[in-house]
Amino acid sequence: MATVVGHRFATTVLDRTDKNNHTYMTNFEKGFTLIELLVVIGIVLVLTGESLAYYSTFTQQKQLEAEAKKIADVLDLAKKKATASHIYTACDGGTDFAGYEVALLSSSKYQLNQCCSAGGSCTAKIVSNYEFQSNAISIKSLTGAILFKPLSQGIAPNSLGNPITLKTATGQCMDISISPAGLIDTSAVYTTGC
Repeated sequence: MATVVGHRFATTVLDRTDKNNHTYMTNFEKGFTLIELLVVIGIVLVLTGESLAYYSTFTQQKQLEAEAKKIADVLDLAKKKATASHIYTACDGGTDFAGYEVALLSSSKYQLNQCCSAGGSCTAKIVSNYEFQSNAISIKSLTGAILFKPLSQGIAPNSLGNPITLKTATGQCMDISISPAGLIDTSAVYTTGC
């Protein structure tokens, strides 16, 4: 038996002898058949497709968590500014500082406002505007505002009903709830049925 090297596949050459004592050689090439290659490629494609689908869902969940944290940070900023009675701009004559509000303008935009009050109605002075970075995330709850009253008085009773629900295009949701005392919680995450 001898091995011939230098071809695409190694070839094993076997010496055979027949009944008349004639010696001749038989070649066996080592390699993969077409069916074996197709099976392996098919398995690789199935695994790749599943991992890409999972990666897309994972990416949207991380974007959802990032946007929820961003809204929670803006809510916390409004609460801290209201607690400290930080006046961004002076209120017009006849109005008093009423706190800070986070106004939900649309499914992807919200803003931080300073409120000046005259007889219970809030006159908003825009401090900053915000918009989601991803088009795949939207605010599911209704538009409205959450008003944090000055000097740790909590949120105004007529503020937007809790919770604020964010939703991804794949159906994942996350709630941001605010207690009457102004505590902000982003722990509720739902993957389906929101």
